[in-house]
Amino acid sequence: TEFRSFRLQVSAEAPPAASSSSTASPVAAASPARPTRKSLESGVIDTNSLRSETTSSGSRKVVFNGPTGTLLNFESHISTVNPGQSAHTPHMHPHEEMLIVKEGTLQVTIGGKTQLAGPGSIILYEPNIPHATKNVGDVPATYYVFTWVTDETQQPDITTPLPQ
Repeated sequence: TEFRSFRLQVSAEAPPAASSSSTASPVAAASPARPTRKSLESGVIDTNSLRSETTSSGSRKVVFNGPTGTLLNFESHISTVNPGQSAHTPHMHPHEEMLIVKEGTLQVTIGGKTQLAGPGSIILYEPNIPHATKNVGDVPATYYVFTWVTDETQQPDITTPLPQ
C-alpha cells in the first residue's frame, strides 16, 4: 500500500484581483480579495511513519498543524500517556479540542466532573472550560487530538494553566 505524506501547500502570492470590466458583479468588485495563506493539503497520513517525540509522560507524534481554507489553524497530534501519568496539568484554552481514544483508559475531568473514557470514546473540551486527562489503566493510553482555531476564537495561542 502506498501512503502520501501530509504537507503544507505554500503560496505567498495573493489571488488575482477582480476584473474591473463593466460585467463584474458589484458585490465581487466591492469585496476585497482574501489573502492566500499556507494551507494544509488533502491526503492520507501514515501515522506509523510519523516521528515520535518522548515527553515526560510518554510520547507524542505531530500529525499536522497549520491553516486550512476555512480555519486559521487546524492541529492534530497523537499522544501516548504511560500508566498513572497525565499529559499535562489541568488547564483551559480558548479553542475547542477533541480527543478520540485509541487504546487504554483515561480519567477525564471537565469543569470539575470526572468520567472514564476507553477505546472508541470521543472527548470534547469546550473553550475556556478547565479540563485534565490522566491514564488510570495498567497499559499506555493512546489518543488522537484535534484542535481548531477560527476567526471567532479569542486569544488563539494562549493556554492557561489552572492555579494549583
